[in-house]
Amino acid sequence: MEKAGMGRDRRMMVAMVDLAVTYRELRLMPEAEALVSRALHFMEETLGKDHPQTISAILDLSVIYQSQNKPDAAKELAETVLARRERIFGKDHPDTVGALENLRSTI
Repeated sequence: MEKAGMGRDRRMMVAMVDLAVTYRELRLMPEAEALVSRALHFMEETLGKDHPQTISAILDLSVIYQSQNKPDAAKELAETVLARRERIFGKDHPDTVGALENLRSTI
């Protein structure tokens, strides 16, 4: 799917996550999990752990885990997303509120 070094290109990483979301919607969970995990690894290395796109990819992986009935893994990632968004954006930011709602859905 990718040429050497292309996985670190920002547009490619976003496209990988978008494709993973499509796989999730098609109920192709193993493919979705593998692809978003790979993109997340590249994002953390390239963009950093606190970059909004990295945090969104973590949220996507949490949703995939929820869809696979992996509640502990989903909750752990949802907690990570909430903590990072609270620290970066504050408690009242819409992204933080959305992260809290996602965490509630994992409980």
